Amino acid sequence: METPTIFYVCSSTCVDQFVSILSSSQSSTPGVVNPVVGTCCLVMDEGCWYRAEVVKLSSQNPTATLFLLDYGKTVTSTFSSLRPLPSDLCSIPGLVCPVKLRGVRPAGKKWAEEEIAGALLLLDVGGETQFKVKDVQADEEGNTMVTMEDMDGNDVATLMVETGIAEKETKVEKDLKLIPGSLEPGLQQLLVLSAVSPMELHLCSQAQFLRFSNTIVPMIETAASHADPVLCPEEGDIVLACEDQVWYRATVMQLLPAYTVKVNLVDLAITTTMPMEKLRSASIGVVTDPVVAVPCCLDTWVAEDKKVALEKWGGKMEGLVEQYGEVEVEVMETLEGFVKVKIPQLEQKLGKKEMSRTEMLKMKLKMKE
Repeated sequence: METPTIFYVCSSTCVDQFVSILSSSQSSTPGVVNPVVGTCCLVMDEGCWYRAEVVKLSSQNPTATLFLLDYGKTVTSTFSSLRPLPSDLCSIPGLVCPVKLRGVRPAGKKWAEEEIAGALLLLDVGGETQFKVKDVQADEEGNTMVTMEDMDGNDVATLMVETGIAEKETKVEKDLKLIPGSLEPGLQQLLVLSAVSPMELHLCSQAQFLRFSNTIVPMIETAASHADPVLCPEEGDIVLACEDQVWYRATVMQLLPAYTVKVNLVDLAITTTMPMEKLRSASIGVVTDPVVAVPCCLDTWVAEDKKVALEKWGGKMEGLVEQYGEVEVEVMETLEGFVKVKIPQLEQKLGKKEMSRTEMLKMKLKMKE
C-alpha cells in the first residue's frame, strides 16, 4: 500500500497461482544478478523469495529498490543478495495491479502516519481479507479508479470516513443548477407526468416529452457512462440516477440506511429509492436543458394550504387523472415556483371544493355586519 487511496490488489482467482509461483521461487537459481532498472529477479523478504523488478539503484551502497510483482510491496536489497529469476517464471505477468480508491482524501495536505496505519488495519494489507472491487474506470491521468466493499457490503471509502482515517471527497459539483421548465400560455393539450394533489401537478407538452426521450435521455446515458460514482451524496445534490436500466437527472432528497437514498427524477417528477451505487456525478453539460416536468397548480386552489390539499387528495389523484395521459389545459400565468392552470376535466372530478377556514371566517364576519 502506498497511501490509503493508492494500493495494489490481486484477484482472488489468482490465489492458487500465487502459491505455485511462491513455491517455485524458493528453489532459487544460483548465480549473480547484474541489476539494471527494469531487470526482474528474485529477492528475499521476510524469509521468502519473491519475484521482483528493479525500480531504483543506489550507487552509494550497492543496493537496489525492488517492487514485488506478486505482492505489491517495495523492498530494498543489496546486489549480492539478489538471485536470477528461473526461466519458467519469466513469462508469467505480475499478479497485482495498482488501483486508486474513490471518495476519500487526507485531512491535511498529505497522508499522516496515523491515517496510513489505520488504512493498513482496515484493508488488512498482506492479510487474507477479501473485498469486492466495483466501478473500475481509468481516469484522465491513467489511474485505475475503483469503488470497494467488504464482504458484508460496507463501502470501504465510507468506512474510512466514519473511522476518521480519511475525509470524504465527492465529485458532485455543488454549483450546478437546474433550469426550470416552462409552458406557453393558452389552451393546449398537455401530458400529465405526475399528480400529487390539486396543488402539485407536473405537466409538459408533447414536444417537451419528445425532446426528453430523443435527446435528453441519450445525452444522460452517455454522460453516466463516463461519470464517477457518487460515494458521499448530500441532500440537495444534483446527480444522475439509474432506474430500470435508464439514467435520469435527479436530486438527492434524503439519505437512508444501508447506503440507499431517496431521489427525485426531476424530468418525470417521480420520487424513488435506490442504492447509492446507482448514482453518478453530474456535470454542467447535463443541466443545460430545462427540466421537462413543469410544476402546476389548479387556478381554484392557488390560495389553499398545500398540506391540507395533500392530506385530502394525495391518495385519490391516481384515480382522477391518468399518468402520461393527455388533458386539455388552459395555461394562465407563471407564478413563483409554479404555473397556474385550468383543467376543467380534472376540476369536474374533484367536485365542489370544501370551504377553507379563511373563507368560513370571512363569511361569518360578513354575516355579522
